[in-house]
Amino acid sequence: MQFKLEQSWDRGSSGGFNPIYPIDGPCSIRLASAAAGTEPVEAHIELRTIQQIGSDRERLGAAGEVPLYYANMSSERCTSVDDQTLRFRQILDLSPALIHTGMPDGSLDFFNRTWCEFVGKSAEELHGWRWTSCVHPDDIGVLLEKWRESIVTGNPLEIESRVRRADGEFRWMLHQKIAQRDADGTIIQWHGSSIDIEGRKHLEASLRKNSEELQANKFFLAEAQRIGQIGSWSFDPATGFDHWSPELFRIHGLEPAVEAPSSEMYLTFVHPEDRDFMASLMKQMREEVSGFDVTKRIVRPDGKIRYIRCVGPPGYDTSLKRIGVGMDVTEHELLMQELNRRQAYLTEAMRLSHTGYFSRKPASGEILWSNETYRIYELDPGTEVRIEAIIARVHPDDRGLVLEMADRVAGGVPTNYRHRLLLPDGRIKFLHVLARLLNIASGGLEVIGAVIDRTEAEHAEEKIRQSAKELRTIIEIIPAFVGTSLPDGTVDFISQSWLDYSGFTHEEALGWGWAAAMHPDDVDRVTSSWQDALRTGQYLETEFRCRRADGAYRWFLSRSLPLRGDNGEILKWYGILFDIEDRKQAEDHLQDARLKLTEASRAATVAELSASIAHQLNQPLMAISGNAQAARRWLMASPPNEMEASASIERILRDVREADQAMQHIRALFKHEPYEKSEESVLDIVRESVRFIYEDPNKREVRIDWSIAGSLPLICVDRIQTQQVFINLISNAIEATEGSANGAEILLRAFVMEEHEVVVQVIDNGTGLEDTEKIFDAFVTTKEKGMGIGLAVSKSIVEAHGGRLWAENNPSRGATFNVALPVASKGH
Repeated sequence: MQFKLEQSWDRGSSGGFNPIYPIDGPCSIRLASAAAGTEPVEAHIELRTIQQIGSDRERLGAAGEVPLYYANMSSERCTSVDDQTLRFRQILDLSPALIHTGMPDGSLDFFNRTWCEFVGKSAEELHGWRWTSCVHPDDIGVLLEKWRESIVTGNPLEIESRVRRADGEFRWMLHQKIAQRDADGTIIQWHGSSIDIEGRKHLEASLRKNSEELQANKFFLAEAQRIGQIGSWSFDPATGFDHWSPELFRIHGLEPAVEAPSSEMYLTFVHPEDRDFMASLMKQMREEVSGFDVTKRIVRPDGKIRYIRCVGPPGYDTSLKRIGVGMDVTEHELLMQELNRRQAYLTEAMRLSHTGYFSRKPASGEILWSNETYRIYELDPGTEVRIEAIIARVHPDDRGLVLEMADRVAGGVPTNYRHRLLLPDGRIKFLHVLARLLNIASGGLEVIGAVIDRTEAEHAEEKIRQSAKELRTIIEIIPAFVGTSLPDGTVDFISQSWLDYSGFTHEEALGWGWAAAMHPDDVDRVTSSWQDALRTGQYLETEFRCRRADGAYRWFLSRSLPLRGDNGEILKWYGILFDIEDRKQAEDHLQDARLKLTEASRAATVAELSASIAHQLNQPLMAISGNAQAARRWLMASPPNEMEASASIERILRDVREADQAMQHIRALFKHEPYEKSEESVLDIVRESVRFIYEDPNKREVRIDWSIAGSLPLICVDRIQTQQVFINLISNAIEATEGSANGAEILLRAFVMEEHEVVVQVIDNGTGLEDTEKIFDAFVTTKEKGMGIGLAVSKSIVEAHGGRLWAENNPSRGATFNVALPVASKGH
């Protein structure tokens, strides 16, 4: 049956089992029980170590008895206590542990046979403190220090040290000691064991070394990933990513974390245009075991786009994890894109310039052609290039030259020559070939070169030569003299027609020799103007006289224009001389005509001035006339209405003042005297202008509508002059609507434009304008009896105030006249 034995810590207690020696593992001993009437039994006991006993005691405390052993007891009887003690001693001697006991002062008084055999000494040689001679000199100090601390404190001791074996080898031992106490807690004995842990030490050292190597490898791997911008990952088909290396987080612009992002989170990092593709690839990883190597784009949290190459090897089972790497290949990708772009540009440039390249290795005869070279020779790019095929396409008359140049370049002499191809259909191509021998480090000597298809250029040059002949012919037949000069002004070409006119030879006319034909009175003026043009690079036009071969001088008009290069530098001057002698003669007649015209203009100006004065005074005079008639009616009434008559007289006096002011301002306008400007309200001026309009009985029935923006800023103007402008524009609008089928409609609008101008519009539904520009010219009128002076004067007044006056035709019908006047500044 199974039961528990309990033991008092009292050394003198009778009948109990005194656990002196710590033994691990099961053993069979004979025990005598302390219970009365109980016979000894043969017991199979599984003993626990002193360290475990100490742990139990620390856990349960010092009071009372503590459980020490658990045993499986057999029913066999034990014969005597001596047999039990003997067997227990035999067990201790057979234990692989070095077991010992000690006195309360720490001196050891018992060593089992294993101890003695291990160190090769008897128990007497180890008794007391002699055992310390077996401890390694480097370890004895620490061992004794810790042992003395345990003796003083009574705490268990566990320490490692090296102990010399009988063969002289030191081996690591784990020493454990625990105190046995009596009922009062006084230490009565020490129990200890020493276990050989050399193998464990080696294992620990190996594990430590492996751990250090592992840590180093992890560091080197992490550093290599950081330097190479390569991160690693693992993917579980069932759950998604379960590992991201720190560098993979950094590649994605994230702080390294313990947990890898979920598949959904990962897809948010992927560029929107690549997201569906990567989602499909992740699905493929769950369903297939094939590998992949793809490059996709990601968008970092800061918005930067990076190119990431993802590589995953084939798996063995769709249920197993997949591992792979992610590499930041942005710089490489951008470089490849740039290289591809440049390659495309180079290919396109070669195509556009009809330039191909070739190489030939003299040692092997291997020939490499670009696609453009194949196109130039009109051979299939899939055809192997052979020297015989090349020579067969060369024009028979040029084959000797081509073979000679090939030998020269193979001998190290650079070549630059032209030859022709004769194609099977009889067409001829013109080629320009450049070649040289280079020592390529990776492949030895190699002939490289370029071949340029000059067929179109050759044809173009021929056309240019033909055109030059035609141009020279045209130059000679035009009724003018043509020449060209170098940037410093010296003539390098002059037409034959000028040589024929002047009687100079070609050599005499070049340089500055042509100037000898100029009239002496014109030399200084023309030379100075020509030098100024050379210095400034400006177009030059001048007139001077040149002597004919018979000695007569004729007037010429000279025009010179520079030809500039891409950087603006003058490459050449082109000049032309026109014979203007007849024009000069037509001018001693034009002058006479101008004198007569001036006289006629003066007369027209006087008439115009008179018309302007009459026009400006017409409105106030009409108002005076109307008020005078009203005053007479009031006075002739029965009885006379003196109050109304007096009011009419006041209006007459007001209109007289207005007429006087208008006259003064007209005088100032034509004498260009300064105006007396003041800050005025646009609305007040327009209202006053409308009042004057309505004073005219013929215009009282016309309806004038208003559309004035809220509060308008003041303008700084001459009030009378500005009022005359609006009176003129409104009167013109009324006259333009006479006879309108839909009735006359006049609209006045006022608003602020761009915060610095007040714009007043006079809008009518009349017949519109034929020309919105010429309508402001003097003497231009659309009225049957008009003088054509009102709008011209109005525009002069507006512009004198720093404003603008212009006209526009309305989209449907009629016209709009716009007056823009500057807003008064704070300084007025």
